[in-house]
Amino acid sequence: MTDGVLSEETDAPPSSMRHDVEMILVKITRDRPDYMTIGAGKMAALTAIIADEMRQRFGSQYLTRVEDRTERNKAAMKMFNGKNREEVMKRFRISKRVFYRILADHLRARRK
Repeated sequence: MTDGVLSEETDAPPSSMRHDVEMILVKITRDRPDYMTIGAGKMAALTAIIADEMRQRFGSQYLTRVEDRTERNKAAMKMFNGKNREEVMKRFRISKRVFYRILADHLRARRK
């Protein structure tokens, strides 16, 4: 973040909520420059406030990134032996519905 302009360079750790919020704000300002015309200091504070609010609202239910889900799904299918569905669901903190969607996607991909 430079004076009044967000950039994709950030001092927030890449896997942090603050980093995600900052990248969302970068996209908003890139797509709609008239939306965010405040200085870098206020933008950094706004980023921190939004990240804190999201943490409070979602708690441990951090919204998973798509690429993280892809890796999670691959790992879940690698662990799954046909008899350990409950163990896989518990290990990856997924519901039965999500498990079966992952399994269906995995089987569909294998058929191709």
